[in-house]
Amino acid sequence: MSTLFKKIMQEATRLTQSGQLQDATRAIQQAMARVTEGFATTKAPARPAPANAPAASPWIFDGYVTEVPTKPSAPVTQPVEAPTQPTAPEAPESFIDGQFEHALGTLQYKLYTPPGPQTQPMPLVLMLHGCTQNPDDFAAGTGMNAVAREHGFAVLYPAQQPSANSQRCWNWFKPTDQQRDGGEAALLAALVRHVMSQHAVDPRRVYVAGLSAGGAMASILGHTHPDLFAAVGVHSGLACGAASGLISALSVMKSGNGRSRLQSTVPTIIFHGDADTVV
Repeated sequence: MSTLFKKIMQEATRLTQSGQLQDATRAIQQAMARVTEGFATTKAPARPAPANAPAASPWIFDGYVTEVPTKPSAPVTQPVEAPTQPTAPEAPESFIDGQFEHALGTLQYKLYTPPGPQTQPMPLVLMLHGCTQNPDDFAAGTGMNAVAREHGFAVLYPAQQPSANSQRCWNWFKPTDQQRDGGEAALLAALVRHVMSQHAVDPRRVYVAGLSAGGAMASILGHTHPDLFAAVGVHSGLACGAASGLISALSVMKSGNGRSRLQSTVPTIIFHGDADTVV
């Protein structure tokens, strides 16, 4: 009986360690009851279970048999891994042609967007070319696409139509094109808003820069649309309102006496060579 008791306790310990507490308790209770009744002193075959009895499994200790109904074990489940967040697709670098149609006119343009996931809104720079230039000339000459690729911003290059100016100059000297709600200033602002609606652009980081006639138009946009542009860059250009027609424009470009009486609230940086014989 001592040997049987030890084996019962060993088996009960195993069941306890595996978490089968009810089976361990039941085994000890039934085995001890049978030992007390003298069942353990006689080797005998296990009693057949009734027809409607639950499934049982025999435990054998040195030839003594006792049966304990088995408890179906819980199915082993694999830990469920948390779903991983899908990574944003990598957008390729692009430099595409576009056409913008508006009640004020039609503009051809090119738009550069840098490569990357573009999960966050990016800055946008409006680049206005000089006379006789086009977007491809201006992009190549300024190298702005390479800078945009490095720092992750978009660049918009509108093209002046020859029908609007035979030299493809922006009409910075015409009063009708120096207004917020009309002319080229309004058309360029509408183009910027159109691009913003089509791409992930940060509205707080929209800028305008230009060269020569484009620089003069950039100055105008800083005055007419301070709510749209965060800063202005002017290279070899003229101040907003410095001229009011073609004759005054030529005079101002030659003499350099043109001064704007308008005040701008937009930060502006100006580059101008002291040996410039055109402006």
